[in-house]
Amino acid sequence: TVMVQNVANRYTPRLLLNAFRDLGIDHAMDLFYLPMDFRTHTNLGYCFINLTSEGAAQEFREAVDGAVLPVFKSKKILVTSAARVQGFRENFLNFRNSCVMGRGVPPEYRPIIRDPATGQEIPFPPPTRSLKS
Repeated sequence: TVMVQNVANRYTPRLLLNAFRDLGIDHAMDLFYLPMDFRTHTNLGYCFINLTSEGAAQEFREAVDGAVLPVFKSKKILVTSAARVQGFRENFLNFRNSCVMGRGVPPEYRPIIRDPATGQEIPFPPPTRSLKS
């Protein structure tokens, strides 16, 4: 799992996923999360991306490290590092019962699960316990 820092704050999850697709580096993503500030509707400047293999993660890091995202003419230079939580299962379990899955969180601000073979999004299963909104 890779953490990407220095994401321009005006990027939404969809815009950032599209930017990664346009760079040709979204093919091995199975989980994506861009934390958002619910009050300002801007992102917090970083995201988490789980990739299906170490090779795919290395390819992603090589493509993203030092890149500048094009949409908002930001001069922020992207920096990647290993995330604290590693692997699809661990990230899935970390997010499933977290506050970001609560009823008060807009669906577009929640983590995204993708089928890496098709790029299709897979609905995130509901939490297994009651969450605070």
